[in-house]
Amino acid sequence: AEGAPRVLAREQTEEWKGWMQVAFVAYHYTNAQDVYVPIRWLVSAYVWLTGFGNGVYFWASADFSAKRFLQRRA
Repeated sequence: AEGAPRVLAREQTEEWKGWMQVAFVAYHYTNAQDVYVPIRWLVSAYVWLTGFGNGVYFWASADFSAKRFLQRRA
């Protein structure tokens, strides 16, 4: 339905990835070795979300053109 919340919507995953980047920077800045394993989990989740987003986009658009790969996102 139009306007209904979507699971793993792009806006939601982009926000999660942004918070993960904050955690990565904080981890490297503080060298907090006690959170090494949770940070590795977040890195894995970040990579998965990126692949998921790209997969959904390409599945829906079938746009594999060179122009798509070379354009900057607004």
